[in-house]
Order: sequence, then structure tokens, then C-alpha cells
Amino acid sequence: PDHNDWKGEWRKIQVKVDRPGATVLARGGYYAFPEPRLLPPKARKQFLEEIAASPLEATEIPVTVKLNSQTVAQPGLLTAQVDLDNPQRLFVNQVSGTWTSDFEVLFFQLAADNKILDVTTQDVAIGLKTDEYEKALKRGINTVQNLAIKPSASLLYVVAHDKRTDAVGSVRIPLAGAMAQLRAQKPTAAAH
Repeated sequence: PDHNDWKGEWRKIQVKVDRPGATVLARGGYYAFPEPRLLPPKARKQFLEEIAASPLEATEIPVTVKLNSQTVAQPGLLTAQVDLDNPQRLFVNQVSGTWTSDFEVLFFQLAADNKILDVTTQDVAIGLKTDEYEKALKRGINTVQNLAIKPSASLLYVVAHDKRTDAVGSVRIPLAGAMAQLRAQKPTAAAH
């Protein structure tokens, strides 16, 4: 950016190309902070909603999501297992031999026009002794959430957000394909 105005405001990004028929995938903008710092709660909500509306996935936290159908009798219910493959990015505090982390996983259900239909938030607070922490670094950390999928939802957007650093990782899962695979009893996974 050449604006040289780093006061924390939201700055829109608009990308244009001269090639006919080209599709541009770009973020809608960014917060112009002079250095990394936590967002205030109102800005954090807008920040996470902008990430959910973006056609690109966030990459600061590596995330894998596995979906499974809960029951055949209730096809709109899914179980989402979220695996955080590099948890060392989440553990920013170690006190008296205990590594702590405080993050959230948000499950955005989006309509075809990117309108947010539903948001399920799962707060995760972890405290691990050093030996447990070393095991977690090798195997990762996972959390599970049951979701009732809205009939008009076309996309599930899963966002892992570190509350202490505002680092984010995300995965976009088209629901039409995922639901078809689940009906055929094949678990589906998406990763970034």
C-alpha cells in the first residue's frame, strides 16, 4: 500500500483485469495497522465476517476439516472435525510448565450469494503440561462440532481464530458436493 496511513481503518481492495472472461479471486480489503495487534471486539466481528465472505482461504493457521453425516434419518446434520495441524502457532503463553491457548472455531453457513445464513462459534481453551504439549505438536489438536445445515446453505466456511494474536486459518467447503459424498457414506475432508 502507498497510502502511508496506518491508523487501523478498513481499506478496500479492488482488483481489475483486462482479460475478458477472467475471474478474480481477491480479498475485499484489510485493516491498516502499523504493526500486528489485537482487534477490538467490534472490528474483530467485522474482520471475521470479511474473511467468511472472501473467496480466498486464510493461511496463518493450517486447518483440515473432516465432515461426517450424523445419521441417515437426519441428513441435514453433520459432524465437523477440525484439525489444527500446526498447534505451536496457537500456544503463545507458557507459565509454570503449562502451555495455554485460547482460540475459537467459527462455522459460517453461506448462501450462493455469500450471504451469511448461520454462524456457530465454538470456544476452545487449552492448558497442557510440557509433555502433553510436545505430543500435541506432533499429532495436532482437533475439536468436533455438530452442525444443523440450513436448507439454502451452499457453502460451509470454517475459520480457526486465535483470540490472543488474531491469527486465522480457514477452509471453504461447497456443501452440495460434501452432502452428496456423505449420502454415499464417504467422509469428506477439506484442507488448506
